[in-house]
Amino acid sequence: MTRWPNIVTIGSFVADLDEPGDFRLTTNVEGWGSPARRLDTNDLTGRDGGWSSGGLFAARTIVHSGLIDQATPAAALALADTLAGIRPSEKTTYRVEQVGLVAREVSACVAVGVAPDWIDDQSFTYSMTLVAYDPFKRSTTARTTPVAAGATVTIDNDGTAAADLLVTLTSSGTVVLTAGGVTLTTASLPSGAVIDTGACMVTSSGDVDLFSSVLVPRFPALPAGGGSVHQAGTAGLSIVSHDTFA
Repeated sequence: MTRWPNIVTIGSFVADLDEPGDFRLTTNVEGWGSPARRLDTNDLTGRDGGWSSGGLFAARTIVHSGLIDQATPAAALALADTLAGIRPSEKTTYRVEQVGLVAREVSACVAVGVAPDWIDDQSFTYSMTLVAYDPFKRSTTARTTPVAAGATVTIDNDGTAAADLLVTLTSSGTVVLTAGGVTLTTASLPSGAVIDTGACMVTSSGDVDLFSSVLVPRFPALPAGGGSVHQAGTAGLSIVSHDTFA
């Protein structure tokens, strides 16, 4: 049977495997393409046409379907229990890896848990629904770029959507960071402080909130295709990014 995607993992659970006595197959993945749009259309008053109040991506809903065939009833039941045990309150990584390509993943929560449909006592089909509140898929391969104080660097983003930046200070000082036409400005921060532009958070190496040090709270992202990143502040930086896809 032809399988797509080639390998899916849901947290630590491997959904695609072909070994003696342990066969697992992803039969379908709905929602791995472009996420739904939040596009609210309203009528224009007194004339033809309409206007949009949206134009953003919605949360990503993934419906994963699969087949499991095991050597023993106990092994099949153990895998059913593993899938059923993925807690809805905890984020889990949903990862798709296709042959010859870098894997992509999202962070998701289980919205509808597994209900196995038993074929016999050693095999069953199943489906489960997950929701990724951040809809963007990210490459599992990170790109790390050092940026000296006062320097400008070019960072690639081979995806189709803007990439968040995880910025760690390698020396104490100020941050005046510009990417994609947006500039974040902070007061002096200690070495080891971390700026997560996706979460709009600034913390110390000990995870103490330092958001009060932000002077201009505009958090930049790296445009699709990549671009220049300029640090006009006095701190040295290390920037981690991932190719990001809609």
